[in-house]
Amino acid sequence: MGDERLKVWMIAGTLLALLIILPALAIFFASGWVKLAGQIVLSIIFGLIAAVFLLFSYICIRAQAKKWGMSLLLAAIVLAFLIYAIWMGVPFV
Repeated sequence: MGDERLKVWMIAGTLLALLIILPALAIFFASGWVKLAGQIVLSIIFGLIAAVFLLFSYICIRAQAKKWGMSLLLAAIVLAFLIYAIWMGVPFV
């Protein structure tokens, strides 16, 4: 039973890594439609992660765990900046 769970987690981790790494590679090393597809996929993934962070931030703040809530809120703000940087380029470079 434990070995099967490990295989499932390894497959899930590999798929998640590919969902983040492949669009990032497309953004930096490709152009045209491939770059646009990479930007869209990476923006959707970061947007979903930011939404989950905001949800858990709200839950933490309501449960009086304000430090956790604020740190998750800060992480969501960083993800919003990353989405901006994906589309507009990094402003300080």
